[in-house]
Amino acid sequence: KASVHLTSDDAAGILAATGVPTCAGVYGASMVSIGDWAVTTQLAGFDEGMNQVYMPKLLKGRSFRQDDFEARASVCLIDEVLAERSAGTSVGDWLTVGNRKLRIVGVMKGR
Repeated sequence: KASVHLTSDDAAGILAATGVPTCAGVYGASMVSIGDWAVTTQLAGFDEGMNQVYMPKLLKGRSFRQDDFEARASVCLIDEVLAERSAGTSVGDWLTVGNRKLRIVGVMKGR
């Protein structure tokens, strides 16, 4: 059965063959908790091409940096809707997805 998802190897192959930056993503829904507040929301994970392809419009903080990817840093971006719904969560705060804690480094405009 063929996969419909790009792998990081696929992304590297596309870049090598075409010079087009890729943005292999992993998408899904999961429970996110911030302090005592929790919600099921859409999540997305990206490779190093995210900033070139997706170009998030930041409202606060920063986007992902190359050193975040190299260090496999536990950092994330949230959109303005999640920030507002979670009582003003912002840059520097922590959220939990499953058993993994992530530091919020940026708040981006929702799509």
